[in-house]
Amino acid sequence: MLCLARGELSAAETAGEMYHDDSFAFSVRLPKGFKVCPGEGYSVPHGVRLVAPNRSCGQYDVPPVIEVFVGFNALLYESVDELGQATCVARGVSEKSTLKMPFDGLAVPGRKSLICETILPNGAVSFSVMTLVFKTNPIETGAKTYQFSFLTTRARYAQDVAPFREMLRTFRVDP
Repeated sequence: MLCLARGELSAAETAGEMYHDDSFAFSVRLPKGFKVCPGEGYSVPHGVRLVAPNRSCGQYDVPPVIEVFVGFNALLYESVDELGQATCVARGVSEKSTLKMPFDGLAVPGRKSLICETILPNGAVSFSVMTLVFKTNPIETGAKTYQFSFLTTRARYAQDVAPFREMLRTFRVDP
């Protein structure tokens, strides 16, 4: 099991490993064929980013890219629908974003999920699967938003969606 804060690991080092994030209390199996960039690009690590093995961790705008982003702002939202409206529909003003129901096996297992599909100016397409997790005592154990994103192109969708879907299936929140 990998527990990382900073740096990067090659695809060969991480293929099929479980990634565990103590700060945000989740685990997910890392798909094969990606370089791992934990906490990369954030002032505080909020998850993990995976890029193609021939890319640097700073090249997160070139497909394929998979990302798990976790936030503590879940108490701002009473439902996944409200989260989707705030994070996807509001973003649609500057980018072409559409909020959708889960499709093609893209959902967080056992949790209500929504998908934000965004067409970026460079022609890439971002799919963000989002859900909320409230613990029994939100004040003590926290409530979190989990967003799983992957960046691809229409031409690459079929090959890029499989590892992303597989990663989603392995997502677990710590008890």
